Amino acid sequence: MNDLKRSTSKVLLLLSFVFGMLFQWLLIGTEPGASISLTITLFYLLYFSSMKHTKSTHFRMSLFVFLCVILISFSYTVFTNTALLGWSLLILPFLVAFHLVLLTSSTHMKWYQWAFITHVLSYFGYAFHYLSRYAAVGKRTLKQNMQPSMYNNLKMIFLGLVISVPLVMAVSVLLMSADEQFETFLSGFPRWLMTLQWGDNLFRVLFGLFVGLFTFGFIQSVTQPKYRLQDKKEPTSIKWNEILTVTVLVSLNLLYFLFVFVQFQYFFQGSVQEGLTYAQYARRGFFELVFVTLINWTVFLSVIHFVQTGSKKLKSVIKVLLSFMILSSGVMLLSAFIRLMLYEQEYGFTTTRFLVYSFMIFLGIIFMYSLVKVWLKKLSLARFYFFTAIVCFTILHCIHMDEIIAKQNIQRYDETGKVDIYYLNTLSGAGTLALIHLYEQDPTIPNLENLLQDKKRNLQQSHVKWQEFNIIERDARDQLEKLKLK
Repeated sequence: MNDLKRSTSKVLLLLSFVFGMLFQWLLIGTEPGASISLTITLFYLLYFSSMKHTKSTHFRMSLFVFLCVILISFSYTVFTNTALLGWSLLILPFLVAFHLVLLTSSTHMKWYQWAFITHVLSYFGYAFHYLSRYAAVGKRTLKQNMQPSMYNNLKMIFLGLVISVPLVMAVSVLLMSADEQFETFLSGFPRWLMTLQWGDNLFRVLFGLFVGLFTFGFIQSVTQPKYRLQDKKEPTSIKWNEILTVTVLVSLNLLYFLFVFVQFQYFFQGSVQEGLTYAQYARRGFFELVFVTLINWTVFLSVIHFVQTGSKKLKSVIKVLLSFMILSSGVMLLSAFIRLMLYEQEYGFTTTRFLVYSFMIFLGIIFMYSLVKVWLKKLSLARFYFFTAIVCFTILHCIHMDEIIAKQNIQRYDETGKVDIYYLNTLSGAGTLALIHLYEQDPTIPNLENLLQDKKRNLQQSHVKWQEFNIIERDARDQLEKLKLK
């Protein structure tokens, strides 16, 4: 059985190195595209082919996370999603790790608890810990299978190389300074090596080896019972005094009541402060309102978690106060949403504003569920928050944000005659398609023809790698090539 395990681990190690080389070939030096979905697919093929005898748990949740990972990764084959790329590079590895740890965890493990989230993150460290153990076993096995004299000789040769390489480099510099002919002779080697692009290739090989080792260590550590999180009793939580809590909530709610009263008095009725336009008013206080909403959310979570009261009367009072605070937060969120809409009507639709809209909608969903939670204690906040966050992040990847932004800007041009062609130029292929549409609709837009000529010229000079394949970018290139400019 041990021989079988060793054989399996050797095969996995070899396949992990192959994956590492494919990883760097697909992702290093390329723009996001089909390479992301191919990398995720290759990783899952490696995992499931190597761990086909491993028993899986939490089937429904793990399947949900797996589908989200696939949708997010394959979205880059259809759309560009440049604004979300940084987040995707952080969240995709976490979701993959979450999925694999979930598959191998105890059936009684509560995946939505913070302890499980931190446990998933710790596997990125466990991978290196497993590699150190594996290397120690390999060293011990090598020593046992070799004669002591041969093992010591190989050890000394390795140490000699480590010492001699920097020493030879230092002496070479001194000798080149001492003799011009020797300098000419040696300087020919770097020029020859540079033609091979040894620096870039060496980096790629080393990076591929690192990814392969890490992948091997991660997959092995996930399946090792030693690293699994054990069921533990939840520690006794800190308790807040009920009277203190009621005092804080009453104070906040009085302030929010005054604010909501003022908001309904002039803002929601269609009038603003004297001397301010809608756009100026919209810009004032937007982020402050969102920040206050987040503070209220924090207060709500703290009260739910830390306040435990035996008095039914106090419990009812706290529920009413929390409900009013959540409803007030909803009004603030709505006020911030309307302010952003007014500002967008004046200055146009952008990626940042789209993401802020999305975040506020996410907060609105969270607050609606939180209001229900106040009165139904059995509901799990953590489970819903985590689930909703993953769903929202996946939806953002699947709706083609740049196309929505481009269409909104075209609609604004149709209504007002205003458009920022330079901003549309910063978007992905959807922005290029929007510029082409505007040119076909009105070729007299200032600087639009010059902008399209520059894009067409750059297109002719550029080379797109197959790893960067993207359906929207391909359509934009095809439309740009067919476009006839004056």
